[in-house]
Formats: sequence, C-alpha cells, structure tokens
Amino acid sequence: MLNTISQTKQKIGLGTTKIYELIGTGKLKAKKIGRRTFISDEAIQDFVTNLDDYPTANP
Repeated sequence: MLNTISQTKQKIGLGTTKIYELIGTGKLKAKKIGRRTFISDEAIQDFVTNLDDYPTANP
C-alpha cells in the first residue's frame, strides 16, 4: 500500500520537513507518481526497523 506524505506523518509521528529530509538523505524510500510523492508501507517498516535503539542506563 502507498501512503501520502500526510499519511506517513501520522504513522510515524514526524513533521513534513523531517519526512522530506529523510527522503532526501535516502533514509526513507519514496516513489513519485507525477508530482505526488508516496511512501510504501514496506519503506516505513524498513525505516523504523533501521532506527537506532534508545540507549539504556547500565545499572
């Protein structure tokens, strides 16, 4: 399934500027259809999977 920028923002909780920044750096894969930009569910999942883990404090 393809998601618009707006749908992608809602799914991962980031703003428009950050979404386009991630696309520009290649961290979030996008597809173009005419002038519209879409991000697949798979690309969103890959992005989330490749995020660094939050560091935890050592006891």
